[in-house]
Amino acid sequence: MSSKETEIIQYIKSISEKNFTNENSIVKIGDDASLVSSKNHYQLITTDASVEGTHFNIDKISPEDIGWKCAISNISDIAAMGGNPENALVSIGIREKVETSWVNSVMDGIKNAMDKYGANIVGGDIVKSTTIFINITLTGLPSLDSKSNPIWLSRKTAKDGDYIAVTGNLGSSLMGLSLLDSDDEVRLNNPAWSKHVRPEARIETGILAVSSGIRTGMDISDGLINDLEKISLSSEHDILINIEKIPIFPYLQTFLSKSESVDIALNSGEEYELILIGSKQKLNQVNSLSNVEITTIGKVINKNESSPKVKITSVDGKPYLPKTKSWKHFYE
Repeated sequence: MSSKETEIIQYIKSISEKNFTNENSIVKIGDDASLVSSKNHYQLITTDASVEGTHFNIDKISPEDIGWKCAISNISDIAAMGGNPENALVSIGIREKVETSWVNSVMDGIKNAMDKYGANIVGGDIVKSTTIFINITLTGLPSLDSKSNPIWLSRKTAKDGDYIAVTGNLGSSLMGLSLLDSDDEVRLNNPAWSKHVRPEARIETGILAVSSGIRTGMDISDGLINDLEKISLSSEHDILINIEKIPIFPYLQTFLSKSESVDIALNSGEEYELILIGSKQKLNQVNSLSNVEITTIGKVINKNESSPKVKITSVDGKPYLPKTKSWKHFYE
C-alpha cells in the first residue's frame, strides 16, 4: 500500500514533529487540512498545487476552467474537514511568453469558485517558470460543537462496525479526462466533460456530517480505492467494499459495460465527492438533511495494525480486482 508519495509525506511528518513542537497545532500532517488554534481562534489551513502536464493542458482546457478546478481542489480539502473556506493566497508560475490575458482568465476562474463558496483572495505571488503552475493556500473555519470546541473529519478515526458512504456518484471525472483529445463539440456535448473541468465541493455536506456526529472522512481526489487505502492505513483497519453498491455516474453505462463502468467509478480521481464513515444512524441523518444523495458502499471490518487493506467484493462475495488503476503521482 506504501508509495513514494506516502513515504515522502511520512518523512515530512516525522521531521515536522521531531524538530518543531507547536502546542497550537491540533490536527497535524496526515489529513486533508491542518487545524491550528491561536487565543481560542481555530483555523483550518490547506494547500494544493496544479501543474501543467500533470493536472491540466493549456491547449485543451480554458484558463477559467483551470483556475476553477485548482480552487475547488483546495476548497474540497476544507469540505473534507467539515469546515468553511475563508481566505486564499494564490501563487502562479508562468513562462515569459504567456499572455497576461491568460493569467487574468485563470484568476477569474479562481475568483468565481472562491465567490461561490464564500472565500476571498487576499494575496499571493507570481514568478517566471519553465512549467506553468498554480498553487493556492487556503484557510477555513472549522465547525464547532455546543461548547465552541472544534469538530472535524479525520482519516484516523475509523473503527470496527462503521459504515462507509460516499456523496453523489463516481466516474465522471475520469470519463471526462478520456475526452481530452476529442473535438470541442464532442467534449462540450458530454456531461462528463463539464464534471471534469467544473467539479463542485461538498462544503454543506461536510458541515452536516460533523454536526451529525460523523468524525471520519475525506474527499475523493485520487480515486475511491486509493483514498480508502489512506483511511485504512491511517485508521489501522481493514475496509470491505461491495461493488454492487458503488453509485456510478449514469452517463458512463450508456457507453460502457457494467464492469468497465465499475472500474472507472472505483478509480476516478478529482471527483471531490466525500467519503463519510460512521454509524448507519448518523449517515442516514446526514442523507436526510443533505441536498446530495449519500450511498452506503461498505463497512470497516476489523483492526489491522500491521497491514491494513481495502477489500472489494463482487455480488457473489468473491474478490474483485479492478483492471483500471487509481491515480498516483509516482508509479514504482
